[in-house]
Amino acid sequence: RGLLTEETWERNCNLVFSLECLLAECEVLTTDMATAEVRLSMLAKRARSTHDLALVTRLRLTLYTAADRSDRAVEVFLKFWRGCGADWTSHPTEEEVRREYDRIWSLLGNRPIEQLVDLPLLSNPDVHDVLDVFTEIVTPAMFLDAGFLALVICRMVSLSLEHGNSDGSCYAYVWLG
Repeated sequence: RGLLTEETWERNCNLVFSLECLLAECEVLTTDMATAEVRLSMLAKRARSTHDLALVTRLRLTLYTAADRSDRAVEVFLKFWRGCGADWTSHPTEEEVRREYDRIWSLLGNRPIEQLVDLPLLSNPDVHDVLDVFTEIVTPAMFLDAGFLALVICRMVSLSLEHGNSDGSCYAYVWLG
C-alpha cells in the first residue's frame, strides 16, 4: 500500500479502492477504530458505484456498531438510503411503519407463508447490496428506535418478496416473526 500514490488512484482506481477497503476492514477487526473511520470516510467520498458505496457503508455500520455508536450508524445508513432514493427518518411515525407492514401483506397476497422458501434466489446485485446494508443496520436500529427497527425489517421482507430470497431475507423473516 505504501507504494501507491494519488496518481495510482487515477490509473487503477478499482485496485486501490479494493486495497483501501481491505485495510479498513483489517483496522475494524483489530480495533483501530479511529484510523478505520478516517479511511472509510475517505472511501465513501471516492466510491464510484452504488456497489462500492454499499461496501463502504456496511463497513462503516460495522465500525459504529462495534464502537457503540448506534446514532452515527443510523446517520450513515440514512445517507446511503437517501442516495438510493428513499427519504426516511430515524424516528418514523406509527403510520409509516404500518404502511410498510401492510405492503408486506399486499406483496404476499394469498400465498401461505410456507411458500416463501420457494421464492427464486435474489439475482439483482443492487438489491443484494441494499439488503446487505439493511442487515448491518438492524442492531443499531434496535438500540435507537423500535419504529425504525420495524421499518427496516419490513422493508427487508418487502424487498425479498419483490426480488427473491438471499441470506438477508432469512434474517428479515425471522425478525419479522
